[in-house]
Amino acid sequence: DETNMITTWFSLTDTPVESGPLRVVPGSHRDGLLTHCNDYEGNGPEFRGRQIPERLFENNEAVPLPTRRGDVVFLHRQLVHGSLPNVGDNIRWSFDLRYNPTGQNTGREAFPGFVARSRTNPDTELRDPAKWHRMWSDTRTRMARINQANTDEIPFSRWEDGHPDCEM
Repeated sequence: DETNMITTWFSLTDTPVESGPLRVVPGSHRDGLLTHCNDYEGNGPEFRGRQIPERLFENNEAVPLPTRRGDVVFLHRQLVHGSLPNVGDNIRWSFDLRYNPTGQNTGREAFPGFVARSRTNPDTELRDPAKWHRMWSDTRTRMARINQANTDEIPFSRWEDGHPDCEM
């Protein structure tokens, strides 16, 4: 994945270790893009997202990043990261944004992109929140239609079930 992207993760609440903060494997971004496997709860039908099999990275080197409300964490696009389980009584709220150069593929073809800021062409900036809302509402509707039709119109993952790295 050659996308030149950075993720900013904003902590909206205090997130001590018991509330399930981010955890990262320092330096893992130097190892290149690792295989992500589809995660099904107990090998059942419920899709729970994608994760990197722990045998592909040094899980014992993962460190938690407890945060205070207002803290910001910057993540390289290939940094191995996840979260600890929330075993506390408080909810963990966060907000993350991804930034990449204008015109560069985001690797997320199904989702709309927009120009947040441009010094060279400020007229291309999306400043209308109603337009942003319409873009995302239209995307949700289109994705629901595609999902119900069970088509491959939008590739959701570069790794499908049965990838050799995903076999137990």
